Amino acid sequence: MERPWPVEILLDIFERIAEWDTKTYAVKRIAATRPASLAACTRVCRAWNGPATMVLYRELSCISFADHDSQTSTMSCRNANRLLLATLSARPELAAHIRTFQLGFGTDCARTPPMRYGSLDMMVELLSLCLNLIHVDIILGCIQLAYPQELAKLKQPDMLLLSKLRRVQTLTVRGVEDHACELIEPASDVILQFLKVWPSVQILSVSIADRTRSRWWLPPTLKAPHVLPRLREIRHGNTCGDYAISPLLPFVPNLAHALLMHPSQELISELPLSLKRLSLGCFTCPLEGLDLQRLSQMHCLEGISLCGTEVDIEFALSYLDALPAQGIQSISLPIQVLAVAELLVPALARFPRLSAVVIRARSRLISPEEELEIMTVKSLFEQHVRQIDVVLEPFLGWDDVPRFMIPARRP
Repeated sequence: MERPWPVEILLDIFERIAEWDTKTYAVKRIAATRPASLAACTRVCRAWNGPATMVLYRELSCISFADHDSQTSTMSCRNANRLLLATLSARPELAAHIRTFQLGFGTDCARTPPMRYGSLDMMVELLSLCLNLIHVDIILGCIQLAYPQELAKLKQPDMLLLSKLRRVQTLTVRGVEDHACELIEPASDVILQFLKVWPSVQILSVSIADRTRSRWWLPPTLKAPHVLPRLREIRHGNTCGDYAISPLLPFVPNLAHALLMHPSQELISELPLSLKRLSLGCFTCPLEGLDLQRLSQMHCLEGISLCGTEVDIEFALSYLDALPAQGIQSISLPIQVLAVAELLVPALARFPRLSAVVIRARSRLISPEEELEIMTVKSLFEQHVRQIDVVLEPFLGWDDVPRFMIPARRP
């Protein structure tokens, strides 16, 4: 009788189903095809059932299983939420596998047809069953005019339930893309409630639509220094970054990395000078001289990343020229800058401690043409600059976070 394959090998096979990125979680890539394939693997045999089930339930998205509601002519997550709640309640061992969970409440009227995510109460019930959650990805939709505004905030019993999730390290909060409807947006301080109930959060990713840019209300209980001591990284992917995260900065004493896809002049001036890493995007519009001066004062910076799919080469070079030269050890650049490689080489030569240059590809799949471009740049560096490791890596979205393997990979 043949011996069964080791669990580690089966896990590695299941990780690669449906062209899945084994290193990075990207919420937009959760599709129904992957769960369907993994569910089929669980039914092959007893040896496959356990490992396939672990991978199947590790990352869940109720939104991927929304169905059409003929009565309201909308897409609805109600059935998916109800079935998942019944399953996890009856089988808590499945809930123990979940590390990443994407869900939401309210309605996204920007979609065609509109998407109804469900109620805040249902979201709290589902989250409270997943005690091993590490990454929570929440979508804040609009709520009905007849729906009391207070119900868009966490009540004290809800906060007690969610406080049992002591392993949450990453919190992603997304607003809907448009509010051109007669619904009202949820209270913005619900985001701060999540941060209060999960003090273990280390990475906060926020993307709030234009009409949700009212200044955050800080409850009295949060108006204390060092309120978020574990928060190390803040990301913002919307044009209204100063409205969304600016009021948080005084309460994050240990912030090490800020990622701003659309940095504003005000927000750049408010960033702490103690940052270790800074990622900036959307270089189609230049920052003022004041912002460049602020960058020159960040002497603690060890890494800089210029990101985005649309990059103005002139502006990108001006950012590099403004950076303090002594501390920078790594620089990440989009592959578009290779079009002016002859200008890039002297711009990077001014960093004496620079040891690594990461070039981001145009997509998550690296093309042969891009690999050829990198080989050309490497030879150019070898001729004019000291030894620097130049590597080509896949494109990363602003909200991509490391994936959490089950079990952790062995060295």
